[in-house]
Parts: sequence; structure tokens; C-alpha cells
Amino acid sequence: TDGAHSRGFITPEAGTIAQILQSHGYRTSATGKWHLTPYAEMQDSFEGRENWPSGKGFQNYYGWLHGWTDQYNPSGHGQEMMEGDYLAQEANPGGDHVSEEIVNRAIEYLGDGFASSPEQPQFLYLAFGAAHAPIQVPKRYIDRYAGVYDKGWDVLREERFARQKQMGIIPVNAVLTARHGDDPAWHDLSPVEKTVYAHFMATYAGFIEHTDEQIGRLVNYLKDVGQYQNTLIFLMSDNGAAPEAGVDGNFTRPYGPDITVEEMLTRLDDLGSERSSALYQRPWARVGATPFKKYKLWPFGGGVRDPLIITWPEMILDKGGIRSQFVETIDITPTVLDILQIDPPEQIDGINQMDMHGASILETFNIPKAPPARNTQCYCMRGIGGIYHDGWKAVAFHDCGMCFDDDGWELYVV
Repeated sequence: TDGAHSRGFITPEAGTIAQILQSHGYRTSATGKWHLTPYAEMQDSFEGRENWPSGKGFQNYYGWLHGWTDQYNPSGHGQEMMEGDYLAQEANPGGDHVSEEIVNRAIEYLGDGFASSPEQPQFLYLAFGAAHAPIQVPKRYIDRYAGVYDKGWDVLREERFARQKQMGIIPVNAVLTARHGDDPAWHDLSPVEKTVYAHFMATYAGFIEHTDEQIGRLVNYLKDVGQYQNTLIFLMSDNGAAPEAGVDGNFTRPYGPDITVEEMLTRLDDLGSERSSALYQRPWARVGATPFKKYKLWPFGGGVRDPLIITWPEMILDKGGIRSQFVETIDITPTVLDILQIDPPEQIDGINQMDMHGASILETFNIPKAPPARNTQCYCMRGIGGIYHDGWKAVAFHDCGMCFDDDGWELYVV
């Protein structure tokens, strides 16, 4: 349950980029998923707001504090939408998909700033519910992918691998990792399973396309108001593709007991609608993590290697260029501060700050072969640890409750 695992928060000794930029005159806004507030503090009746967006440097906020939300009914099922420091008076007022509504709010917050203080710089954090479960999107988006995934996860993974090489995203000598032993081969599935599972992935693809359209709306807004050229955008995912639904996938959890594959077939028109709360089958996560091993929840490449797209038309001249330097999320704040020539603060609100653990990657923007800013990074997820150093990576296998001294390790050149 949320109460069991949502206990973490950002320590005050690690001030956010929003806190730093606000102290330097920026207008700061956030919309969408937060998931950095302990469960016990999520209700608007709770007095403290230290771990809400407003307590972490954001002047404007509209979104949800939980790890996920229904994309059509965001204030149902005990997962209320929040606005500022309180329960939103009219959550999702237009009845739109949540992805649409949080972009509407983002544009509203930016527009208010441009109108009231046109010279004031702005910082926006936009966190979509997509493509986290539940995969929900209007049917017209799903229909666009009818038949696309009928080939199945094994063939599509091989095709995706070949396309990645063609595009230069992975080296030409890269090797595709083997299918995991607990994931079935597509050709071993029944006709019913193939029909249902392919429709799940069509729904996911429609969800992604819809999300892409919302990002496009925000970009087009910035162009319309003449702000795009001077806007620095980081676009990234927070983890690898999700395996939590298992081999059969999930149609209705957590709203009720799940249904059989045969029952899913009779309800395919519900998939993606408010009548479902779905997540695709685990082997599709292996496709999403191509060419890497494992998926979300693991520190292997499939769990921690994600796309990072950076655009800054006024300054990045190598448009469409691909970079292969080692970069981690913690490098983004130092990069922004480097661009703005802002020194990391020694204190925020009277609290001494820890040293920045990341490093600026600004040099890579226009120098393809710039040396990596860092060469060491640790990972840990549910007791499973990993460490990257200078082209090598070691990953430990750990069973919860067991002694860490008994972990088995694997070593890779990456």
C-alpha cells in the first residue's frame, strides 16, 4: 500500500533546483506527479507543508502527491488533486485527460508570468502520469496502432534493436541481451493471448502518442509567445519499462480483483478507458528496455538507462546530435547552475547544504566527444545494488531479509 512504501522525502540538506532558482528571482511552477511527500503528510488537513512542492521551492503547483493517478478521474480512489497547498476545488475541471489538464495549467502558469513580469525568468517542472500505470487514453489513439503489435514482443524487439543501430543510438557491435527465462516466447502463446496482449501494447503506444501531443502543445505555446528559442528543456523518463503486471498483464487492479485473459478479450473496448486500470504484460517491458537486460526495479541497464533529450535552440547548434557520455539525473541541476553562473548555495532557509554530487554536462552540448563530467555512480533499488565506474558496471543480486554478505555479483563492460 502507499502507506507502506511512501515514506521518503527530500532531505532539507539537499535543496531543490526550484529553491535555488527562486532565491535568484525565478518564478517557479510545477504540474503533475510529485510522489516526494510521505504518505502521512499527503492529506490537506496535515499542518506541515515542508515536503509538498510549496515547501520545496515551487510557487505554483497543480497535480497529485501519490505515485500514480487515474487519468480520467484524478480525484477518485482516494488520490486527490492538489492545487498549491490544498485540495483542488475543481479537479480536472474540463473533464480532460490528466495529461491535457496539467499542460493547460503549465501554460496558464507560464502565461501569467509572461504577462505580469515579462522580464522575470521562469522554471517549470512538468511530470506526466504517462506512461506509468494505468495506461489510459482515448480510443482514437489506440485505433491508430491496430495490428502494429501483432508480430509480438520477440520480433519487435529484434526490429527495434536493428533500428537503434541504424540511428546510431547504440554501437554497431552491440549485442542484444537474451530473453529472460521467466518470460514466454510469443510463438508459445494462444491466439487469445496474442490478441489481448497486442491490444495492450497498442493502448500503451496511443498513450505515448497522446503524451507527445501534449508536450508539443507546450512547445508550440512557447513558440507562439516568442520564448522557445531562449528556453532550455530537459525531457527524460524516470526509470525503465514497467514489469509489475507480470506475464498476463493487469486490467483492473488496484480497483478490484483482476480478470482472466479470456475475460479481458470480451472487454477489449474498455482497455484504455475509465473502465480499466491497466498495465501491459511484463515481456513488453523487455521490448521497452531494448537492448538492455531486465526492466524497472532493477539496476541493470533495462532499469536505469533512459532517453535524455535536451533542446535549447538559441545555444545548442548540433541539432539532432547523439551523445554517449555517462550522465545521471543528478547532473542536471549542476548543468543549469553552470549555464546561469550560479554557485550552489551553502545554506537554504538557514540549513547547511550538502555538496552537489553531480557535475555539469554543458560542455557536451556542442562538443560531441567532450570527456564525461563524472565516471562513477552508485544505484540501489529494493536492496539490489549496482555501481558504475569508468566503463565498468557491477550489479549485486539480493534477496530481501538476507545478509548482504551472501549477495552474488555480476561484472560488465558497458
